[in-house]
Amino acid sequence: EMMAEGIKKNTVPFIPNFDGSEQEPTVLPTIYPNLLINGANGIAAGYATNIPPFNPSEVVNAIIAKIDFPNCRIDRITNLMPAPDFPTGGVISNLDGVTEAYKTGKGKILVAGEMKKLSNKQIAITSIPFETNKSDIIKQIDLAKEKTEALGITEVRDESDANGVYIVLETKTHANFDFIKSYLYKNTKLQTSFNFNMIAIKDRKPVLLDIFTFLQAFIDHAEQIILKTSQFDLEKSKVRREIVQGLIKAILIIDDVVSSIRKAKDKDEATSNLISKFGFSQAQADAIVNLRLYRLSNTDVQALKSELDELNLSIATLENLVSSKDARLLFLKTKLRAFKKQYPTPRKSQLSYEENKVVIDELDLIQDKNRIFAFTSGGYMKAFSNRILLANNPKDNFTKANDIIINQYVGNLRDRSLLFLANGECAVVPNNKIRECKFKEVGT
Repeated sequence: EMMAEGIKKNTVPFIPNFDGSEQEPTVLPTIYPNLLINGANGIAAGYATNIPPFNPSEVVNAIIAKIDFPNCRIDRITNLMPAPDFPTGGVISNLDGVTEAYKTGKGKILVAGEMKKLSNKQIAITSIPFETNKSDIIKQIDLAKEKTEALGITEVRDESDANGVYIVLETKTHANFDFIKSYLYKNTKLQTSFNFNMIAIKDRKPVLLDIFTFLQAFIDHAEQIILKTSQFDLEKSKVRREIVQGLIKAILIIDDVVSSIRKAKDKDEATSNLISKFGFSQAQADAIVNLRLYRLSNTDVQALKSELDELNLSIATLENLVSSKDARLLFLKTKLRAFKKQYPTPRKSQLSYEENKVVIDELDLIQDKNRIFAFTSGGYMKAFSNRILLANNPKDNFTKANDIIINQYVGNLRDRSLLFLANGECAVVPNNKIRECKFKEVGT
């Protein structure tokens, strides 16, 4: 409704639609900053655009600042409108990308889902990045759980409802929360990048806009809409004032007016008589003649005088808006503040001022488990779990013919083994790279 308000007041040009059967507006007469609040993305005529949504209250604050300080610096805008505000929430980092987008129209930020530790065995995901699919993220976490046992995730459960996203991760006791968070950010869509490409139609051409040009373009548009709306309302109010003045005059001399109308042969003569005898204007005479007699005789003069006072006040305000750009900008600020008050919108996306570099220690990907490592006379290395050793005889089941185990020791999968050769050289082998024997097989 706010986007189309005033569309019937000659505020915007209309053109034929695709088949010429109707007329359509070339642009909507809105003084609601829709393009920044709701964003836009898509490709048309060889141009792509990707404008993120911003918080309505912050957008209003930035527009008012641009009106009050036309030559303001970028830091004033970033303080008032620090980053996009996505409907799906999330945590925004790499805020330097926002500043770059404000300066050039292009920039890149990172958007991550919010994760919190509920207990030693539970983690909750309470938001996801903009334009990602919750079901896909859950599938990706399920795959990560199966692929990387070291994560310690045992179950993924979707408990989302009408209040928002809520995904619960059941974990092993005392699982490493920071590791799980970093791993999921790096290997799933729980963290994505958003690339600004702020192309919009300006002066009938697609243009890459910095934030100052963006805000000024909206201010110019809104100011013109206010001007044209005021001009339309002013003309309408003046016509009504003329008629009200005529009705007041007619009531004061109602007997003479009624007598003149009765003596007239037709409507045209009645109108002419009112104009010639009593000095009514054409519009006043038409209004009196078209009015039913009982309404003319029963109309309260005081009510008409009150309406006249209101019309005079309204006309003075409208004339000021038509003649003064400063008055129009003041009116715009008043409308925007009223909008902000009517639709208070708390920020959904949180801001992170820390550099969000996801670093995963390879050691965290290795399970913290002990294994028995064995060497054979044939030069092979093997790893066994206690369960496998209890179920099989390694000498019979895990060696080739004429090959025997000559040494064995207990080590952790996160450690490394040092192999000293006969010539004095040393080889370093990560224990997790040594193949683990899990079933009866011939030597490796």
